[in-house]
Amino acid sequence: MNKYRTFLLAAALGAVFAPLAQAQVVIVNAGDGTAELSKDKVAAIFSGKDKSLKPVDNAALRNAFYPNVVGKSSDQIKAYWAKLEFTSKGKAPHEESNGQAVANYVASNPGSIGYVDAGDVGAGVKKVYEQ
Repeated sequence: MNKYRTFLLAAALGAVFAPLAQAQVVIVNAGDGTAELSKDKVAAIFSGKDKSLKPVDNAALRNAFYPNVVGKSSDQIKAYWAKLEFTSKGKAPHEESNGQAVANYVASNPGSIGYVDAGDVGAGVKKVYEQ
């Protein structure tokens, strides 16, 4: 009976808090010619394999973004970028503290790409991928 109650409580809490969760979206500068991107393309950009755009990390969402899109934890990604920097094969993404800061940075820097909560998409940026 305890398992059943626990299940019901978890289901009820999920139903209450699910609407509060926002989708994460990947954004680029509104003036960039970049169209919609695939998950694989986004993963390649944020793992340094595709250098077509300059990635911007969102410190507030990193722990959710990288496992879902790139398939690595944020710690694995940090270690990966440290190795690339040490061997002069790449430079870690610029980092901002939150979604609004990422959106402002991307809006002011053509050629950059970042990830934010859907609510942070505003003037100067456009959505190219949503997870």
